[in-house]
Amino acid sequence: MRISAVVPARNAAAYLPQAVESLIATHQADLEIVIVDDGSTDATLEVARSLAARHPNMVTVFAQPRQRGVSAARNVGVEHSTGEAVCFLDADDYVFPHRFINATRILSANPAIDGVYELAELRYETAEAKLEWSGSGEIFGLSEPLRGTDLLTALVGQRVWHTSAVVVRRAALEQAGPFHEGLRIAEDCHLWFRLAAVANLAPGDLVQPVSVYRRHRTNTFRPGCDNHVPMVRAVADAYRWARANGAPADRLGAFGAAARTYVRRAMLASVDAGRPGVTWRVLASAVAGGLISPLGDPETTARALWTAVRATFRSPRATPSHLPPEGGR
Repeated sequence: MRISAVVPARNAAAYLPQAVESLIATHQADLEIVIVDDGSTDATLEVARSLAARHPNMVTVFAQPRQRGVSAARNVGVEHSTGEAVCFLDADDYVFPHRFINATRILSANPAIDGVYELAELRYETAEAKLEWSGSGEIFGLSEPLRGTDLLTALVGQRVWHTSAVVVRRAALEQAGPFHEGLRIAEDCHLWFRLAAVANLAPGDLVQPVSVYRRHRTNTFRPGCDNHVPMVRAVADAYRWARANGAPADRLGAFGAAARTYVRRAMLASVDAGRPGVTWRVLASAVAGGLISPLGDPETTARALWTAVRATFRSPRATPSHLPPEGGR
C-alpha cells in the first residue's frame, strides 16, 4: 500500500529534518513524503530542498510564496500526493519506527475500513509548556476502541486523536472534503468530525503511541477558554456538512446530541472561568450554527440562556479553561 505523508512546514527549519528522517526510518515499503512550505521566513524551504535532494525518490517539496495557513498547506500536499492512503505530520513533530505497521495491516486486510486512528505521545519542550498543559498527561488520543456513533460522540466531545496519529484512505478523505482553510482553531477536528460522520474508521494500537506531539512556546494552539467559541463554530459547520452530505441517520442523531452536550459543557466552563462574554458568544454561535433552536427546542434554549445570564453575575473560579466532565451540573 502506497502511503503519502503530508508535512506542512512554517518556520520549522530546526525541526523538519527529524520529522522527515523519522518517516524514512519507518522503512515503509512504498512511502511518499510531500513537504509544503507555508511561506517560511527562515531556512525551512532550503532545508526541505536539501532533504529532497538527499532522498529524491521519496521526498518532494512544494512552496507557497506567502503564508496561507496550515490547512491550505495540508490541502496542497494532498492534492500533489499519489498514495492510496494519506497521513499528516506537522514539521515540529516526528513518528516512531512502527508508525505504519498497524495501519497498513488493518487497511490492507479490511477494504471496508476507511481509516485507522492511534495514539500520540506528548512531549513538553519547556516547563512552561508542561504547566500550561497541566492535566493533559503524556498520551494524546482515544484510549477506547470506538467505532461508528460512539466514535463520533467522543470526537465531538473533544476526545480526539492527534493529526499525526491517523491514516486515511484517499477516497474517504476526498469524500469528507479538504481541511477548512477559513479555520485557525479546530481545523483538524473539523475534518475528523466530517470523516467520522460518513466514513468507517477503526482503532489501531491504543497502547503504544505511533508519533510524538511536541508542546512548546511556538505552538499555534494553546489551551484556554476562548477556544470554545471557534470550536462550537467548527462543530456547527461540520454538523451542517454532515446533514447535507448523506451522513447516516444514526450518526446525525449522535452528532446533534453530542454537539448540544459540548455547547453546554463549554458554557459551564466559561461560567467557571468568570468569562460571561465567552458564555454569550458560545450561545450565539450555537444558535447561529443551528445546534440550538429557540423554536424547535425551547427547553434547551431556556437552559442555555439561564447559564449565560448566570455567568454575567458570577465571579470567576480557580480553573479557567478545562471543560467540566460530561453529566456535570
